[in-house]
Amino acid sequence: MNIFGKIFSALKSGAMEMGEPLVDTGTIDHFEQELAKATAELEQAKASKAKLQALCGQTQAKLSQLAQQISQCENQGGEALNRGDEAAALKFATQIAELDVQHNHVAASFTSHQQNLQKLSQQISKAELDLIDMQNQLSQVKATESVHQAQESLHTIGTENGSGSPVSSAKQSLAKIKQKQAELDAQLDVNQQLKDDDLDSRLSAAGITESPVSQADKVLARLKQKQANTK
Repeated sequence: MNIFGKIFSALKSGAMEMGEPLVDTGTIDHFEQELAKATAELEQAKASKAKLQALCGQTQAKLSQLAQQISQCENQGGEALNRGDEAAALKFATQIAELDVQHNHVAASFTSHQQNLQKLSQQISKAELDLIDMQNQLSQVKATESVHQAQESLHTIGTENGSGSPVSSAKQSLAKIKQKQAELDAQLDVNQQLKDDDLDSRLSAAGITESPVSQADKVLARLKQKQANTK
C-alpha cells in the first residue's frame, strides 16, 4: 500500500470508530495512534515531493543545456554551409541529431516528473486537509468525553445511596463524628453529676446540709419569733 493509501485507511478507520455511539478511552487512543502514523506518512510524502522538485529542477537545467548545445551546433553547421564545407556541416548535423535524441528523452522525463509532482502536490494538500479535519474531530470528541466524565462524577456525587460514592462516605464519616461527640457529651454530663454528688456527700458528712443562704433565713425567722414572744 502506498503512502496515501495508508493515510486514507487510517483516516477511514478512525472516522468509523469516532462515529460509534460510545467512544471509550481505548478507541480514542487507537485513533490517536493511527492519526500519528498518517501524519508520519504525510511527512514522508512531503520529503518525496522535495526530492521530486529537485529532480525537476535538475532535468530542466539539463534541457536548457542541451538546447544551447543544439543551437550552437546549428549555428556552426550553418557557417560551414556558408563556407561550402559540406563535410563539416554534416558533422554538426550528426551532433545535432544525437543531441535531439537526448533532448527528447530528457524532455519526456521532465514532463513525467512534472506530472508526478503535480499529482503528489494535490494528494498532499488533500491529505493535509483530511488530517486537520480529523484532528479537529478528535479534539471535539476528547472535549465531549471530558464533559461526559465530569457529568458522571457529578451524578455519582449526587447519588445518596451510591455504594462507595464520595457523598455516601462523607455522610458516614459525619455520622461517626456526631456519634462520638454525643458520647463525649454524655460522659462529661455523667462525670459532672458524679462530682456534684460527691460534693453533697462531703458537705453532709461535715454537718452542712444546707447552704448559708438557707441557714440565714432560718436564723432570721427565729429572731423574729423570739422578738414576738418578748412583747
